[in-house]
Amino acid sequence: MEACQADAADGVKGRAEKLLNIFQSDLFQALLDIQEFYELTVCESQTSSRPHTPGQVRTPTHSVIHMATPLSVT
Repeated sequence: MEACQADAADGVKGRAEKLLNIFQSDLFQALLDIQEFYELTVCESQTSSRPHTPGQVRTPTHSVIHMATPLSVT
């Protein structure tokens, strides 16, 4: 009985560590940044009819991102 519980605890611990590694990965952080940028873009387009400054978009968590082509708000 105790061996079964120990195996189950090791399995849960292993899955938890794997999940933490995913949350700490650069790819996951990049996905969060993309989602945040998307949400800001949608919010701005609903509250402002003014387009972004050509060539630059500012995100709250990072510095300015220079884009090859300006964004257009439709």
